[in-house]
Amino acid sequence: GVVGFGTAPADNDDLSFRIYAGYDSQNLYVAVRVRDSSIQEDSAAADSMNGSTWEDDSIEVFVDGDNSNATRWAAGQLGGQYVITVNNAYRENEAGNPGYGATAAWFAKTSRTDNGYDAEFRISLANLGNPKPGDIIGFTVAVNDDDDGTGSDRQIAWVGAAHEPVSYGNLMLGGRSYTAPKAAAPVI
Repeated sequence: GVVGFGTAPADNDDLSFRIYAGYDSQNLYVAVRVRDSSIQEDSAAADSMNGSTWEDDSIEVFVDGDNSNATRWAAGQLGGQYVITVNNAYRENEAGNPGYGATAAWFAKTSRTDNGYDAEFRISLANLGNPKPGDIIGFTVAVNDDDDGTGSDRQIAWVGAAHEPVSYGNLMLGGRSYTAPKAAAPVI
């Protein structure tokens, strides 16, 4: 990962995470498993919209739907920033407020684990320009970490910098893969 701001975590228990991504014909799915020894949720009220989500423990998913690689996020660009906090406050303002909810354009939820929390996102491919198998979209995930309740101590990103699509990684929407077992040729 890349330190967006603040200091590096002291160890894996202080902050570490794994990212999983998949898609179907309608949606992009992103799951993030966070290991964090100090969970804070004091800035954005639970289940609230467009608050100071970056001040609490939270996940930010950045998607550049047409992989335009702009130096800064531009109005009308496909995709945006989708955020969920550990207490399920969400932020969609930087994605153009497409609509949040179980049947809306995007949805995310978090749940606590024994050593941190898990976050799952569903983002409509229509919000990302309807990419197809074989297409590449700009993509990164950032984790905000608040250890002491006084605002975010650090942000760690998978790759790149927040709001700078040119720095995001590439996520290729691959087709289904099939493998066949190796077998001896038939004898006639």
